[in-house]
Amino acid sequence: MPSEKLLELFYYLFQQYQLATQAYQDYDYGSKELCHAVKHELYMWKKQQKDMVVVQIPKLYSKLWRQARCRSRSQQLENALDRDWKAFPTDNSGSTHLRIEEKYRYFLIYYLPIPTQHTETLAATEGLIPSSGSKEHRRGQTIEKYWGLWRKYVKKPRRYKEYLKDLSSSQQWLDANQFYFQHMSNVLHLLDPQMYVRYTSINKFLAEDIKPVRGIWFACGILRGMTRERTPHKASSNYHCGLNVNTAYHS
Repeated sequence: MPSEKLLELFYYLFQQYQLATQAYQDYDYGSKELCHAVKHELYMWKKQQKDMVVVQIPKLYSKLWRQARCRSRSQQLENALDRDWKAFPTDNSGSTHLRIEEKYRYFLIYYLPIPTQHTETLAATEGLIPSSGSKEHRRGQTIEKYWGLWRKYVKKPRRYKEYLKDLSSSQQWLDANQFYFQHMSNVLHLLDPQMYVRYTSINKFLAEDIKPVRGIWFACGILRGMTRERTPHKASSNYHCGLNVNTAYHS
């Protein structure tokens, strides 16, 4: 089958998969028909993925998932972090997408460049973030802020105490960076429609006055001082059944 026909078949199948998962229920497709709008978005996404680098590791997602759930995961992280973190394999930032996948090609990590206007806004709005001191803690030594929703150890989802303490600055910062959060929501649409639906499905269980911070994201952590001379951030309790987004910027 000619490559053009295979590409067209891929667009069609992935388009139908996205529609079947209802990932586009909240999608604003303007005057176009939804199928045509999704097809166009997939076409543009494939153009961005041109020359993408794919790295495959000899691990299974199911095994990694079980490791993330086991009680000894903290010790496994500590053993890994005993090594010099500067010696870990790295990939230089650039315009090329990078996909790291497991043995059966399920992706584990996806790197892509963030539009400059979003990182510039993140840097320009850093002054809105209330100052706080740097101190050692079990996750390293960084200057941290956590804003969003919290469910662990409580009966109902509620806002982080730190978010409420930092009002109105916390909400001003989130409002100023709303287009960044929406952009990353759109990326998840394309990377994993089923996961996007999983994230949005939580909304129906929230009270009217409790909403995600922005887009589909329920919380964000702002970690400053993440330079080579600092202690690396150790996030052993991050959600292991879905994707976290990490964006680096400097002011």
